[in-house]
Amino acid sequence: MGRRPNRGATDAAKVVVTDLQQLLRAEIDLAKAEIAEGVKSKAMGAGFFIGAAIIGWLAIQAFLVWLGFVFATFMPAWAASGLVLLLLIIAIALLGYFGMQKMKAELSLKQSSASREESKQAATAAVDQAKVSAKQGVDDAKTTLAETFADVKQRLTGGSKGPEPIGPGDAARTSSPAVEATTSPAHTSPAATIPADPRSAALGRPDASAVPPAPPAKKPPAGPQGATQPITTSETDPTEGPSS
Repeated sequence: MGRRPNRGATDAAKVVVTDLQQLLRAEIDLAKAEIAEGVKSKAMGAGFFIGAAIIGWLAIQAFLVWLGFVFATFMPAWAASGLVLLLLIIAIALLGYFGMQKMKAELSLKQSSASREESKQAATAAVDQAKVSAKQGVDDAKTTLAETFADVKQRLTGGSKGPEPIGPGDAARTSSPAVEATTSPAHTSPAATIPADPRSAALGRPDASAVPPAPPAKKPPAGPQGATQPITTSETDPTEGPSS
């Protein structure tokens, strides 16, 4: 058996490139043939349709001529031709009427589609506006509620504190004349201010400092004009001895 010739990488690459080129050329030729065949078949089909249309037009003409001869058998030729023309006019009017109806239907469908789009956009805008209004209302309600709670809390906190201290002016306004009469230095008992006499013990006399203070003087009744009457009290000198 003979050995196979060794090929280098360059030769192998050249072979691969050549095969690819041939394959691409074959594909291009096949595509051209298919396109040409398709174009040819379509051209033949279009020719057939054109021939059918021409033949149909001629057939219509022949039908109209035949129809005129039929009408001419029992009426004059001019009347038969006029009758055929009248039939053609009626056919044209019917076809135009149905065509206009179809066009109006399509236009109404387009208008309905446009109206639906506008209605959809309007509904979407209304929903968005309602959402914005609802959100704003909720925010306002939250703000008002928070302010109310803060006000109530502030009032409760302020009300829980003790009474405010009474100042000198308030004490002067709230004090009564009776209290002033009993607490003023002018109405204090003289016995409470007399110092102890050391001779009292030597003479066997009671100590003046041990004498209990006199009871507070009562407020005299007011006069006709609200003036107070002078108070006359008999004071006894505690240093004097008992009367004989």
